[in-house]
Amino acid sequence: MGTAGEADYGEIVMTYHGRSATTRSTAAGEILPMLYELAGVSSPAAGTAGVDEPGYPLVADASNFAIWFYGIEPFAFAAAWWVTAGNRRVRWRRF
Repeated sequence: MGTAGEADYGEIVMTYHGRSATTRSTAAGEILPMLYELAGVSSPAAGTAGVDEPGYPLVADASNFAIWFYGIEPFAFAAAWWVTAGNRRVRWRRF
């Protein structure tokens, strides 16, 4: 650990398979090329997605579940609250 007065304060040292690189930046634009260089692989072309990563962000249609999210689920939580905390007249059975 260094202190603010030392020359290597704030440096990030990355080491991979015996190769190392040093930077003060935490920006992806500088870190990622350094990581690719350390790994010995070429960086992927901008805007291309591999076969195993079809896209980001995931675009999903949840419109068919609106009745669940806005009706059934809130009712179930309200009913559970009413049974456990809201209605003290409900007697719990002891088995």
